[in-house]
Amino acid sequence: MPSGHFITFTVNWASPMLVMALCAVFIVAFIRFCPNWLRMVLHFSLQEKEIKVDEDLPNFFDTILLSQADELVNEEKNVKQYFGIAFNDPDTV
Repeated sequence: MPSGHFITFTVNWASPMLVMALCAVFIVAFIRFCPNWLRMVLHFSLQEKEIKVDEDLPNFFDTILLSQADELVNEEKNVKQYFGIAFNDPDTV
């Protein structure tokens, strides 16, 4: 008597999840085992070369207006006082 534990390929409510899982497995396997030059040719890579960053950027508060800086500082104080969190970088404020 068959147990019914074998995989059957009928379309049911779980079919979209099966398709998405198979696509995810294919993408992970492609990234893992495909050579870097082929990923570059297919534009399937994050970057081709090193990104050059200008480190001589001006200070954040030197680039905005004084009213905007005051608003940012007051907003940070208000959120810290009433909610106890800081959503800005502590070095910024």
